[in-house]
Amino acid sequence: MILHNSGKEKSDELEKHIEFTSSSREKFLSDLTRCLENQNDRKKSVGAILLKIFSLRDINHTFGYREGDAFLYRLAGNLRKILKPDDLIFRASENEFLIALSGIMNEGHAILAATKLGKLFEKPVPIADRFINIKSAMGIALFPEHARTAEELLKKSSIALHEAIMEGNSYAVWFDKQEKLSDTSSLVIESHLKDAIEHNELEMQYQPKLDIRDDMIFGVEALVRWSHKELGSISPDYFVAVAEKSDLIDELTASIINTTLKESRKWLNITTSLSISINLSTINLLDETLVDIIQRAINVWDIDPNRLIFEVTESAMMTNPEQSLHILSKINSLGAHCSIDDFGTGYSSLVYLKKLPVTELKIDKSFIQNMPDDASDRMIANSIIDLAHNFNLSVTAEGVESEIILRELKEMNCDNAQGFYIGRPMLNTKLNEWLQNTHWKVRNPVNR
Repeated sequence: MILHNSGKEKSDELEKHIEFTSSSREKFLSDLTRCLENQNDRKKSVGAILLKIFSLRDINHTFGYREGDAFLYRLAGNLRKILKPDDLIFRASENEFLIALSGIMNEGHAILAATKLGKLFEKPVPIADRFINIKSAMGIALFPEHARTAEELLKKSSIALHEAIMEGNSYAVWFDKQEKLSDTSSLVIESHLKDAIEHNELEMQYQPKLDIRDDMIFGVEALVRWSHKELGSISPDYFVAVAEKSDLIDELTASIINTTLKESRKWLNITTSLSISINLSTINLLDETLVDIIQRAINVWDIDPNRLIFEVTESAMMTNPEQSLHILSKINSLGAHCSIDDFGTGYSSLVYLKKLPVTELKIDKSFIQNMPDDASDRMIANSIIDLAHNFNLSVTAEGVESEIILRELKEMNCDNAQGFYIGRPMLNTKLNEWLQNTHWKVRNPVNR
């Protein structure tokens, strides 16, 4: 891609940051294909963020290409400061850039990176002798989860970009909808979800958590599930996202918390101290009403708040760290606990870990499941455990599916484990039966 009269020095500097492909679509896709082929770790993904800058043509036409290229030079340097060394930036068109995030674990990590990129455009930028507001939007897709080829990845990130533009959002993510949902609009799903909440059609399943140090079940994680009579089973990732984009997220959160606390009353006949972990969404952390929802549920169901653990993903927490700190502190003041899920993305700052009122870090299952065969995963898990203990936090490892993994975690001094080897997610009625018959010990049993 040719720069316009900005001088060879700046051109060379810019090319250190951005892969300037030729104007042909074939050359761009060829370069992107090589990037995808170089993703050697098949357990991880490549996140594609298609960044569109709306004002670039106006800058070129108003102030000249020299100023336009100077803006791109500064932007490229700022992008490179945010990204990891292995991440690549391609210029896809005159005003679009494709950012390839290598070795990410899930969609949340790509969203976190997009959030950080979006902050570059929050304040006016200097152009010539003025400060100009630059508007941008991003579309996110993942390889290989959403696409198997470079062309398909570009197409799906383009569709996501279009969705972000149409909805007036800073970014949007490609949703790999289930076949039954492919012809169903989000408005229809929103309507069905509202009915499901009002008629108590959502189900909660509970997955046991084991204290590795004494092989004792001490808690459960609550997981929301929705099976529609016509659409079938709908992924929580999908319907929670629909709720976040509508006005339903408060109703959904209240339903999950109240159903969980109501059903937990039955466990008191089996154990007096089972902890309850409940997941919160990104939008929850931006909403002051969350604390009132929790407080009312505690009062209604007469639950000791010390038994409650509210889980937030690292990416959700870092979307707005200061607001997250504020909300989590208020939850903590109720007597409940907070936990960071999916810890270890590499994008967050330890400064916030020091400040946050959390008691637990959860290691994502992607690091745990292959530990017996992957020395790198063992090293990552061990490092997170040591880090957490240095901050006086407990550690829960997710995805424990074998005795070998459990034994390795015990040797690492990991505190807790969760996974199919311990127990699968189950309905409340099944959990009651499981707690009374499991070979694991149960903490503070009643008449057992």
